[in-house]
Amino acid sequence: MKTKLIYLILSLFLISACSGAETMVKKNWANKENTLVLVDLTPNDLALKDSGPALMNALEDSLLAHTSFVLSPDEGQYQLKYKVLEYVQGSRGMRLATLGLMESADSKLSVKVALYNKGKLVGGWAVESWLKDGVRTEDTLFKEAADDIVSHLRGGY
Repeated sequence: MKTKLIYLILSLFLISACSGAETMVKKNWANKENTLVLVDLTPNDLALKDSGPALMNALEDSLLAHTSFVLSPDEGQYQLKYKVLEYVQGSRGMRLATLGLMESADSKLSVKVALYNKGKLVGGWAVESWLKDGVRTEDTLFKEAADDIVSHLRGGY
């Protein structure tokens, strides 16, 4: 008898655990006051081809975590245009082995950034990021550059 009661109670919990949502949207307006479009102007040459998208991913993460901007894929009030000027990946193993003393193993990233509001230039920055130790990966290089750019957007520096 107890097992039937336990199965009945478990069945009620499982049935009541189902949930859902339905949305119907009818609108003809768009709120673009704090929308931001990221535009990558990095050339498609072999040395820089992966650095532009890596910086975009780091920028998206940093913007979502530290600002109230809403990222838009097509159009928005603000445009953040960036161009990776230099990216040297370096050698993580050599940085680790030489404790960061060998300059040829360093990772470097140099980016030029411009912020536009409705097509008018409102700010521009040159951001450099470097990595001398072998403990952190190159992802840290892009994250630090993105955090620096977002700090400028928030009014820092």
